Amino acid sequence: MTKIMMVILSVWVALAPTLTFAQDSTQDLPGKLRPAYAPRRLLVKYRSGLRDVEIEDRVASHGLSHLRGFSGSLRHWRLASVPNYRRLEDVLSGLRRDPAIEFAEFDYVYSASGIPPDDPNFSSQWPLKNTGQSGGVAGTDINVTQAWQVTIGSPDVVVGVIDTGVDYRHPDLATNMWTNPGEIPGNGLDDDGDGYIDDVYGWNAAAGNGIPLDDNRHGTHVAGTIGAIGDNQLGVAGINWDIRVMALKFLDKDGSGYVSDAVDCISYAVAMRERGVNVRALNASWGGPGHSQALKQAITDAGTAGLLFIAAAGNNGDGSGSAGTDDDVSPLYPASYELPNLIAVAAVDRKGNLAGFSNYGARTVALGAPGVAVMSTIPGGEYASFSGTSMAAPHVTGVIALMAAAAPSATMSQLGDAILDGATPLTSLQGKTRTGGFLSAVGSLAALQMPFITSPDIRAVVSPAVATLVPAQPVPIKLTLASIGHFAGAVQLAAEVKPVTNAITVSSPTMNTYLGESGEVAVDFTAQVSAEGTSGDYLLNLSGVSGGVQRTWTVPLTVQSTSGLFSVNVSPGTVAMSRGAISLFSVNIQRASNHTLPISFQLMSMNDSRAVTLLGALPNPTRSNIAFMFVMTNPSAAVGTVPVRVRATDTRGATADSNEIRVQIR
Repeated sequence: MTKIMMVILSVWVALAPTLTFAQDSTQDLPGKLRPAYAPRRLLVKYRSGLRDVEIEDRVASHGLSHLRGFSGSLRHWRLASVPNYRRLEDVLSGLRRDPAIEFAEFDYVYSASGIPPDDPNFSSQWPLKNTGQSGGVAGTDINVTQAWQVTIGSPDVVVGVIDTGVDYRHPDLATNMWTNPGEIPGNGLDDDGDGYIDDVYGWNAAAGNGIPLDDNRHGTHVAGTIGAIGDNQLGVAGINWDIRVMALKFLDKDGSGYVSDAVDCISYAVAMRERGVNVRALNASWGGPGHSQALKQAITDAGTAGLLFIAAAGNNGDGSGSAGTDDDVSPLYPASYELPNLIAVAAVDRKGNLAGFSNYGARTVALGAPGVAVMSTIPGGEYASFSGTSMAAPHVTGVIALMAAAAPSATMSQLGDAILDGATPLTSLQGKTRTGGFLSAVGSLAALQMPFITSPDIRAVVSPAVATLVPAQPVPIKLTLASIGHFAGAVQLAAEVKPVTNAITVSSPTMNTYLGESGEVAVDFTAQVSAEGTSGDYLLNLSGVSGGVQRTWTVPLTVQSTSGLFSVNVSPGTVAMSRGAISLFSVNIQRASNHTLPISFQLMSMNDSRAVTLLGALPNPTRSNIAFMFVMTNPSAAVGTVPVRVRATDTRGATADSNEIRVQIR
């Protein structure tokens, strides 16, 4: 098959300022929205005058048991438990026909209006909550804070990000990444027999291996919009606070890739779904003008398997007022394939305008979503604001995952139709997209028109989300469990390290705890590695089991053994450079006596991550103690000083950051 180069959609990078977040005022949910409720409980009011013994007889006749009563004016109410084998709606209907019962209703789930998370950069995330910050129009957002009253996502839902890879060690993504339970990292074997070796986090089709790590930033940014960990006092909140993101890499460090590799990524996701992984959607924030029948067939196959495919409409405008092109007239693929499982997305700014760079199409582009100055995750534990239809598409993918969490039985067609039917009409999109509408999370949930039953479940936040272990330095890890859907019960905890090694131990004062309905509980673990530990990457799986509820939270571990430590020092410490200029830096590597592994380098900008670029290093990778880096400033970079560090990584995953260097752009 001819390989057709697929070029990543261009993005504009602009850091969004930090602003003060104004909390929601109390608002009611739309009337069409089906509220969540406890799956095995009902509230029942018996007619006055009934004695307690008569009430108990009525309870028994309906096959129920009372959990508790109430006092005062609610003394005739009871909270009743419904057996697992009874359908809740049928029991409710029977109760309402009983003349001894005045009223019966679901035990609804209520939450604080808007549920603003405690992530410090949430105030900069105008797509999720637009308060008018930075000149935007208040209310021009995807209404997700109201949707969070129904669900914040589910670890049972998996979405694939087909892109430049994902930094699956990012602290705001790590525990929300999908990991293959049957695969042992780093042993060079196909442990689960799926045809892929070491596919722990997904698949890197470009390199033909199981290391889909982002070397560009684009894919990590997309993943953060969909599923950055929410309410963890760190960075940003994703549309889904709890989800599993599958990393699928086919675009290289320059943002380019081949159709054949894109097809391979899609095929991997389909294969995983056929093996029982609950993959519901694939995000494709990329495109090109070449029509590929192979790509079209792969997307069709994904639809047959039940996967929605979300594509960016394209960025053919120059962003200065010149509009993008019409995908109906000048097709861009995959956005312009007219397939039932494909949803193409245009970009909208914080004022509700179609972005100047965004493509459109009254027939081929379905709707608009936020795509200008979108704050999200980038590699190295950092954050940045990007613009592009690449940023708009993952908002749609995120809402699809949110719906799949709220209504697990919803079909692909039901989810796709709800996205379109729930869109909010927007003047700038009339005649420019098929719906003429702007993405609405709460509108999509309402359009789904399915009962949302919140099953008892456990959510956890792990801190730190990633950890580095060095001999003689124990690392504390806190697992904070929270109740969802009125879960209450004893939780049995366990810790497992993969690959198995006696050198790493994980312990806790208690491996059993009790979690109440409306509370949370923190359990402290300690992880440490002995001097015999081998440098490399490991997975720590912390699990909690209570009855039918079983959850696992994965913490990536990097072991740096005493024999493998190294440090790097970059000089000169300060250099003045013109825009578009290239400068040479030397890197002095201090190694332990027996460390001879190759080391590669990555620039870690402290404020403007596009201002300077690492062109290359010589020798690269290096086994010596000295290397030279060629660094170029962006021709359009702002004048000023950019602080930069260099991250050095050896082939077993050990890392070290350099001293801070300062690039003075003039």
